[in-house]
Amino acid sequence: MIRGGYGIFYDPPRNGVAGTVASGFQGFSQTTPWITTYQNDGVTPWARLHDPFPGTGPNQPIFDSQKLLSFVGDSVQAPFRSIHATPYEQSWNLGLQRQMPGNIVLEAAYVGMKGTRLYYGGAESFNHLSEIAGASQSQITALNQQVANPFNGIIQSGALSGPVVPAYQLQLPYPQFTGFAVDSLPVANSIYHSLQLRAEKRLSKGIQFLVTYTLSKSIDDSSGQGLTAWLAPGGFSSLQDPNNRTLERSLSQFDATHVLNISYVWELPIGRGRLLGRNVNPWVNQILGGWKTNAIWQFASGQPLGLSLSNGQALPTYGSQRPDLLGTLKKGSGSNSNLVNQYFANPEVAVAPPPFTLGTAPRMLPNLRAPGVNIANLSLFKEFSLGTFREGMRLELRAEAFNALNHPNFCGPDTSVNDGSFGQIFGTCSAPREVQMALKLYF
Repeated sequence: MIRGGYGIFYDPPRNGVAGTVASGFQGFSQTTPWITTYQNDGVTPWARLHDPFPGTGPNQPIFDSQKLLSFVGDSVQAPFRSIHATPYEQSWNLGLQRQMPGNIVLEAAYVGMKGTRLYYGGAESFNHLSEIAGASQSQITALNQQVANPFNGIIQSGALSGPVVPAYQLQLPYPQFTGFAVDSLPVANSIYHSLQLRAEKRLSKGIQFLVTYTLSKSIDDSSGQGLTAWLAPGGFSSLQDPNNRTLERSLSQFDATHVLNISYVWELPIGRGRLLGRNVNPWVNQILGGWKTNAIWQFASGQPLGLSLSNGQALPTYGSQRPDLLGTLKKGSGSNSNLVNQYFANPEVAVAPPPFTLGTAPRMLPNLRAPGVNIANLSLFKEFSLGTFREGMRLELRAEAFNALNHPNFCGPDTSVNDGSFGQIFGTCSAPREVQMALKLYF
């Protein structure tokens, strides 16, 4: 059988003008602290439930009542109708499926996806300098110098109310704001290709299994941050040059080249009416018969590693520096357990770049990954018939072992250059072996 398909899936806007999250955006929402004692003295009762905001009432949203002076001197963030296009994803697949003897189905499929105008975590700010990568040390020094603040006396509080400000503040597109950002800019792109294999046997003759294997590659501009942080726990936001987002294109933080899953259920063919011991004594059958085992085995490549830099000196209003790579950073030889003190074979090739420059390391390294996943969850079941007491009544003994082989699945190494522990592994990402037993009565 040949199957194929194509679809386009649109993502609804993350937030409307007032927001769909717990609070709306500036100008359309306000927060009023509830002070339960007079002047917050902690003694005199104040602001009872029947009149929670005596005298003033809750603070009202300002909307556009202050016109161009709205939130001057503060940081603002809101969606922009002209900027927030609708993100969408195209998905396509083509597969072959074959029914084999023994209730076994074999399937091979190609699956691809292309994301367009996806939300770009970490790229929300519009209040940054134009392209200054490659500027001289004297030019950067001049940008960081303190100069007279033209907003002094006009802005009454905050970072822009003092007598001086950094020179670069006055060269920003919106110098009257400490920050000017949109909500999760939809400008990221992604591409995914995979070969997916499946072998499945439906339950017959006491055996059922499912084996799946995926060979894949995922590339994007931004992943594991912002709205997609759940895909790559511990993921980081990386945008060195806000004027050149294409520098961030790399493997996805959640990319896993190989993923193999094996699961099965096997009713052991031992006992009365089974292949072995077909006519065994009923009392003996209570011991030898009714055994069943199942398992879930998981094997997966580790996620790509991305380097960061401790105590870097980034360009003003730009993102954090990444390190320079003087050569190809490589993994050390031997098992992961032998690499906990230094995961990399040549850590000296990752160095801090000169101050106020862009590091040469990509967002995610194409050749280095964290230790992968190798874990097995096993279980054993035994049923005892209690039909003499009641029809269909039975007792089930269950023994289950999670990470049954007690295999250590190490977390990724420290990838922050110049922090004193670069390349060291500090723990495992899976629990040690855990065994539990239970009795279950069916009646």
